[in-house]
Amino acid sequence: FERLAEYSRAVCLNDKRAAAQRWQELSASNIGQTCLSNLHSLCDDLSSVAELCRMQQSLGIWAEVGHVLEALRGMVHESSRMEWTDIHRLLARNERRQQIQPQQQQQLQQEQMRAQQQ
Repeated sequence: FERLAEYSRAVCLNDKRAAAQRWQELSASNIGQTCLSNLHSLCDDLSSVAELCRMQQSLGIWAEVGHVLEALRGMVHESSRMEWTDIHRLLARNERRQQIQPQQQQQLQQEQMRAQQQ
Protein backbone atom coordinates (compact mmCIF):
# COMPACT_ATOMS: atom_id res chain seq x y z
CA PHE A 1 0.00 0.00 0.00
CA GLU A 2 2.89 2.32 0.65
CA ARG A 3 4.13 2.01 -2.93
CA LEU A 4 0.64 2.61 -4.22
CA ALA A 5 0.34 5.70 -2.04
CA GLU A 6 3.70 6.95 -3.35
CA TYR A 7 2.53 6.39 -6.92
CA SER A 8 -0.73 8.24 -6.25
CA ARG A 9 1.13 11.11 -4.62
CA ALA A 10 3.48 11.40 -7.60
CA VAL A 11 0.55 11.40 -10.04
CA CYS A 12 -1.28 14.07 -8.02
CA LEU A 13 1.86 16.21 -7.93
CA ASN A 14 2.26 15.70 -11.70
CA ASP A 15 5.73 14.20 -11.12
CA LYS A 16 5.75 11.99 -14.21
CA ARG A 17 9.21 10.58 -13.65
CA ALA A 18 8.51 9.50 -10.05
CA ALA A 19 5.08 8.19 -11.05
CA ALA A 20 6.60 6.10 -13.86
CA GLN A 21 9.24 4.72 -11.50
CA ARG A 22 6.66 3.81 -8.85
CA TRP A 23 4.45 2.23 -11.51
CA GLN A 24 7.33 0.04 -12.66
CA GLU A 25 7.94 -1.05 -9.07
CA LEU A 26 4.25 -1.85 -8.61
CA SER A 27 4.07 -3.76 -11.89
CA ALA A 28 7.13 -5.84 -11.03
CA SER A 29 5.83 -6.84 -7.60
CA ASN A 30 3.18 -9.31 -8.88
CA ILE A 31 0.38 -7.76 -6.85
CA GLY A 32 -2.28 -9.34 -9.04
CA GLN A 33 -0.86 -12.84 -8.67
CA THR A 34 -0.47 -12.40 -4.92
CA CYS A 35 -4.08 -11.23 -4.57
CA LEU A 36 -5.31 -14.13 -6.69
CA SER A 37 -3.36 -16.63 -4.61
CA ASN A 38 -4.74 -15.12 -1.39
CA LEU A 39 -8.27 -15.20 -2.84
CA HIS A 40 -7.93 -18.91 -3.66
CA SER A 41 -6.69 -19.61 -0.13
CA LEU A 42 -9.60 -17.67 1.35
CA CYS A 43 -12.12 -19.58 -0.77
CA ASP A 44 -10.57 -22.92 0.20
CA ASP A 45 -10.64 -21.96 3.88
CA LEU A 46 -14.25 -20.78 3.70
CA SER A 47 -15.28 -24.08 2.12
CA SER A 48 -13.40 -26.12 4.74
CA VAL A 49 -14.83 -24.22 7.69
CA ALA A 50 -18.31 -24.31 6.15
CA GLU A 51 -18.10 -28.10 5.88
CA LEU A 52 -16.93 -28.40 9.49
CA CYS A 53 -19.84 -26.25 10.63
CA ARG A 54 -22.37 -28.31 8.70
CA MET A 55 -20.97 -31.49 10.31
CA GLN A 56 -22.02 -30.17 13.76
CA GLN A 57 -25.47 -31.78 13.69
CA SER A 58 -26.08 -31.40 17.42
CA LEU A 59 -26.79 -27.68 17.03
CA GLY A 60 -28.74 -26.54 14.00
CA ILE A 61 -27.17 -23.09 14.22
CA TRP A 62 -23.80 -24.45 13.04
CA ALA A 63 -25.37 -25.82 9.88
CA GLU A 64 -26.73 -22.34 9.20
CA VAL A 65 -23.29 -20.83 9.81
CA GLY A 66 -21.87 -23.33 7.31
CA HIS A 67 -24.40 -22.25 4.69
CA VAL A 68 -23.59 -18.58 5.28
CA LEU A 69 -19.87 -19.28 4.88
CA GLU A 70 -20.53 -21.18 1.67
CA ALA A 71 -22.58 -18.23 0.39
CA LEU A 72 -19.68 -15.90 1.23
CA ARG A 73 -17.33 -18.17 -0.65
CA GLY A 74 -19.63 -18.01 -3.63
CA MET A 75 -19.65 -14.22 -3.44
CA VAL A 76 -15.88 -13.76 -3.38
CA HIS A 77 -14.83 -16.54 -5.76
CA GLU A 78 -13.24 -15.14 -8.91
CA SER A 79 -15.62 -16.95 -11.26
CA SER A 80 -18.73 -16.23 -9.19
CA ARG A 81 -21.84 -15.11 -10.99
CA MET A 82 -23.93 -15.00 -7.82
CA GLU A 83 -26.56 -12.32 -7.54
CA TRP A 84 -28.32 -11.19 -4.37
CA THR A 85 -31.37 -13.22 -5.35
CA ASP A 86 -29.19 -16.37 -5.59
CA ILE A 87 -27.73 -15.73 -2.14
CA HIS A 88 -31.17 -15.13 -0.63
CA ARG A 89 -32.56 -18.27 -2.25
CA LEU A 90 -29.58 -20.34 -1.00
CA LEU A 91 -29.85 -19.12 2.58
CA ALA A 92 -33.66 -19.30 2.71
CA ARG A 93 -33.69 -22.84 1.30
CA ASN A 94 -31.08 -24.01 3.78
CA GLU A 95 -32.87 -22.29 6.63
CA ARG A 96 -36.06 -24.21 5.85
CA ARG A 97 -34.09 -27.47 5.55
CA GLN A 98 -32.23 -26.89 8.82
CA GLN A 99 -35.14 -26.22 11.18
CA ILE A 100 -34.00 -26.39 14.80
CA GLN A 101 -35.86 -29.07 16.74
CA PRO A 102 -37.50 -28.01 20.06
CA GLN A 103 -34.82 -29.77 22.14
CA GLN A 104 -32.03 -28.17 20.15
CA GLN A 105 -33.71 -24.78 20.43
CA GLN A 106 -33.94 -25.14 24.21
CA GLN A 107 -30.26 -26.18 24.38
CA LEU A 108 -29.28 -23.21 22.21
CA GLN A 109 -31.23 -20.80 24.44
CA GLN A 110 -29.50 -22.20 27.54
CA GLU A 111 -26.09 -21.73 25.93
CA GLN A 112 -26.97 -18.18 24.92
CA MET A 113 -28.04 -17.40 28.48
CA ARG A 114 -24.77 -18.81 29.85
CA ALA A 115 -22.79 -16.74 27.36
CA GLN A 116 -24.64 -13.57 28.36
CA GLN A 117 -23.91 -14.24 32.05
CA GLN A 118 -20.17 -14.41 31.38
